[in-house]
Amino acid sequence: MNISKQFSVSVFGLTQRDIGMLGRGLRLSNGRTRSYVMEDIEVEEADIVIADAASLDALPRLKPSQGLVVVSDRNAGSAGQRFSVKRPLLAPRVLEVFDRVVSEQLEFTPELMVGAVAESDINFLHSEKDVLKKRVSGKVQSITINPEETTAEQGQEISGKKVLVVDDSLIVREQMKLILGGLGASVTTCSSGEEALREVDRNDYDVIFLDVIMPGLSGFETCKELKNKKINDAKVVMLTSKGSPVSRVRGRLSGANTYITKPASADKLARFI
Repeated sequence: MNISKQFSVSVFGLTQRDIGMLGRGLRLSNGRTRSYVMEDIEVEEADIVIADAASLDALPRLKPSQGLVVVSDRNAGSAGQRFSVKRPLLAPRVLEVFDRVVSEQLEFTPELMVGAVAESDINFLHSEKDVLKKRVSGKVQSITINPEETTAEQGQEISGKKVLVVDDSLIVREQMKLILGGLGASVTTCSSGEEALREVDRNDYDVIFLDVIMPGLSGFETCKELKNKKINDAKVVMLTSKGSPVSRVRGRLSGANTYITKPASADKLARFI
């Protein structure tokens, strides 16, 4: 599954200084799940058009599939514009607005693929929680389950489960909280196997998502310890970027109920909630 995408950007009515600053800012997006490149194309062909507020009357009509970012002076307003940015066109503010455009209007949301975004994208994840929760809700409504795979548990309403997420990555923990919370689960997170073992001594959980590669106790070792604690009927789901048959066997031997690989979509996670 492709979890990165490059978006073409066309400028309209900007000064040479604006264009120079914009170009330098967009180059910083290289290597991100969302990257942007300024191209010499007609505005009707671009994914995103960035235009001066004073030039909007002359701007050709854009398609609904295109995003528009309006540039205005620091003290000028941008009433009625969904996406806007003030001069000077500093890289952080431009990239933040472009990221919102592709998430909210172009509906490209790698944040809903666990393990698909970099730790540096944690600020975007926090700033766009409402938008991403809405996208989670939409994905839940579109989930279809193969009748041959349907179980009594899968047929239940998607809500009310107590979930523990164990992963040393902050961005993964935040993604899981966002997605699973949007599915109606009550989510607790831990950053290590040792912390998880202490947590299950205090509380019971319905599902435990467990990363394999962590400092200290590995996911396999943590799973064995969890099962030794006789954690009632909690289902343990191993979650890792390694999908080899050997890893799957090790996961089963450690007591895991099942095993899914990153990047994991909201649809895939929903089957366990």
